[in-house]
Amino acid sequence: MRFLVLTIALALAGASQAYAQAVAPARGLGLTSPDAGDSLVVHWLVQSDAYGFVGEKPPGISSRDTFTIGFAGLQLDATLHERFHSSVLVDFSQSRLTLLDANVEVRFAPELVLRVGKFAAPFNEERNTPKIQLPWISVSPASFLLPVRETGIELLGELDHGLVAYNVALSNGSYAGPITDNDVDSGKDVIVRVFIHPFHASGLAPLEQLGLGLGASYGSHHGTQANPQVPVLRTYGSAVFFAFANDGTPTGTVKADGGVARVVPHLTYAYGPVAAYADYTHERDAFGATTVGFDAASATVTVALTGEHAAPFGRIVVAHPIDLSRGQYGGVQVVVGGGEVRVDRSAFTAALANPATSMQRADVVGGGVNWYPTNGFGLLVDVSRTTFTAFAGNLDRPAETTIYARLEMSL
Repeated sequence: MRFLVLTIALALAGASQAYAQAVAPARGLGLTSPDAGDSLVVHWLVQSDAYGFVGEKPPGISSRDTFTIGFAGLQLDATLHERFHSSVLVDFSQSRLTLLDANVEVRFAPELVLRVGKFAAPFNEERNTPKIQLPWISVSPASFLLPVRETGIELLGELDHGLVAYNVALSNGSYAGPITDNDVDSGKDVIVRVFIHPFHASGLAPLEQLGLGLGASYGSHHGTQANPQVPVLRTYGSAVFFAFANDGTPTGTVKADGGVARVVPHLTYAYGPVAAYADYTHERDAFGATTVGFDAASATVTVALTGEHAAPFGRIVVAHPIDLSRGQYGGVQVVVGGGEVRVDRSAFTAALANPATSMQRADVVGGGVNWYPTNGFGLLVDVSRTTFTAFAGNLDRPAETTIYARLEMSL
């Protein structure tokens, strides 16, 4: 869920559509063999953003109102003999090259796909959905705690024509915050997810798109002074509201030291022009003898005001592209949502975090409007308000109200 203005990240395959979305998307420029078994397709995406704050700008933010390039990149999809697929996704924004995805797949059957390389962290539907398909600008509060990318090996597939989808991955083990390829230690994370549509093909139209999922992971992380491997939590305005102590010295830098476990139940729903998504993330991180728990929950509802069918994680497919001579104005989608992020008191009582600067809790509400004059072009505007609660009577951080706008074009 992205709470309209509440969001951040990019992912490649949809586990509930694991096999179908592994093939190259229909849009793009490229070459395809006469039998469609071989193809080479390039996709282009540019997102131009502007954001600002109502009231005082948050501490730690240098500029109040800013134009940025949210994303400017290319995705190259190659398919060979219908069975082998490779995808590379790069981002050139901020005048630097970032490799987001680079993987090779072998499709033995719809029930069994092998993926090797760098891929979306397969915890829930949001992480498994390409960002350009999400109906919001950022990510949901529940995904604040989840890694964006993993590097390793993954098995995924669909059973009974989409009734059940699964992901099983063995990866280096990432943490919430930056997208990195660094592997500090030799430990590996195991990620498992199951997603079901219990009323799939039941004939009960209002329930057919109800989806229930559960993701989980476990790994052992041992950070270093240069790479502590600890989560950093930021607001939708990019201000840090929780971070572990790190003064650059061996004794003053908190480092991961032990097991990291996550449980991620989630729910999706769609019927007609209405779609919804809810998820919850529980994480426990070990720092030697001290364990710190994190909890986050969120929910989002979208409505297509122009009548298009909605999907839990998807932009609307515009039914009537803009044509003023015919009184057509494209598609309009409204998004509303909210959520919270909480940190255990042990982070503060064990002096792992500074209660004067790190908040114990953040609550978010938001809403937005998306206008698509035609498919592949959109204007998204989100507003979110985040309030904070400090630990044990410390001074609460001032509330943050963010306005975010994005103009994007994809091919």
